[in-house]
Amino acid sequence: RRRDRTRSRRSQGVVSDVGEEGGAGTAAERHDNGCHRAQQLAQLGELAGEPLVGRHLQRHRGNVIVAGTYEISGTFVSLIQKTVGGLYRSTDGGANFSLISGGGGSGLPNGPVTSIVSDPVNTSKLYAAVTAPDQTNAGRSSTAIYISNDTGATWTQIFNSTQSAGLIPTSTQTAIRLAAGPNGSLAAGLIDLSTSKVVGLFWSGNSGATWTTLTAPNLNPGGQASPNFA
Repeated sequence: RRRDRTRSRRSQGVVSDVGEEGGAGTAAERHDNGCHRAQQLAQLGELAGEPLVGRHLQRHRGNVIVAGTYEISGTFVSLIQKTVGGLYRSTDGGANFSLISGGGGSGLPNGPVTSIVSDPVNTSKLYAAVTAPDQTNAGRSSTAIYISNDTGATWTQIFNSTQSAGLIPTSTQTAIRLAAGPNGSLAAGLIDLSTSKVVGLFWSGNSGATWTTLTAPNLNPGGQASPNFA
């Protein structure tokens, strides 16, 4: 059985996350003073009640760890499974995790977290993409991007369907992947999960206050954007 992994790409100051398709696993990449090492997080899997198939995990100064879970892809995945997941946060180095999604005062709604990235300079600033918590029209159109300035304790929405040029529809579920760079730069790629192809690209130079629509190239002829695009 293949183990699922997440990898962090750092190129010219840009931070993005990548997941892999496969069975359930507990390996995740951990960032601790710039050093990468695998960390077993079986407890987080038990908390989520789901396979940690696609997730990005970051350790910040001190003992804060933030992780997002979602069912990344696979022909075995049902529409309902694609709505399972959330954002979890630990303040004790991973000994215990609390579900932030849907929590009172968190500002982050229920729903799978398809991407988490941090500002490469200010690691207290995080961005998270949340996809549909259910397969209703309202649920699918609720896909959005959120920002946190306190290492994931509270969140504010900065991008939603009204800014997506119609690319976050009510008819199909959309996933968003993120990449963060210096000076508040943030890129977002939108994936239609019914085709697993990239359908839109957006860029912000001010931490999501305003957005520019980019031309998306013809990608993923094999329909593998969900596990491979970042």
